[in-house]
Amino acid sequence: TAVRPRAPPVEDTLPAPVRWFSLEASLPFTHLDPDDEDSATRVGNASLGLKFASFAFEEHGLLVAGGVEFILPTGNEERGIGNDHAEGVKRMSEAFVGLGYKRDRFEFITRVGVGIPTNQNAEREADAELEWAASFLYHVIEHRLAALVEVDGLNIYGEEEDGYDSVAITPGVRIYPFDNPDISLGLGVRLPLSDDR
Repeated sequence: TAVRPRAPPVEDTLPAPVRWFSLEASLPFTHLDPDDEDSATRVGNASLGLKFASFAFEEHGLLVAGGVEFILPTGNEERGIGNDHAEGVKRMSEAFVGLGYKRDRFEFITRVGVGIPTNQNAEREADAELEWAASFLYHVIEHRLAALVEVDGLNIYGEEEDGYDSVAITPGVRIYPFDNPDISLGLGVRLPLSDDR
């Protein structure tokens, strides 16, 4: 079973030639400390996202976005963090839509994604996945430090993991080490709220 990283701590939105399009690269660094197994710390699966945004409601503080995210197997399946080969990643891409709202120092972002089973084979058929997240962010120090709380969930339908339902909350902080606000470093602790983790 592939471990799916949440709230990747390193995000970099790369410069794009047009305002409504951007590239986002994420590299999650994960520490697992299960009750009945040894702990593990390492890099999980990286991802590369193509994002499209609409600024039609920008004057009201609203941003509507959508796009596709591709999963890269940069983890270690033996350690239970991500995958280290393409066959281990059942969902290689995800289509998503999102909505963001900003007012003064407060930001709210929500996102819903559907896993696209592009890595099916005769031995391991991919499941259908529904992934959602909502984050609340407050800029304590403008462009330098923000407090963050994220709630996320994953639902799997079909095949061997049918009925898997995971919900978790992640309190943390986001640090902006450079003058470019599109580059940030996030630190958080993910706390499961459901039996499935």
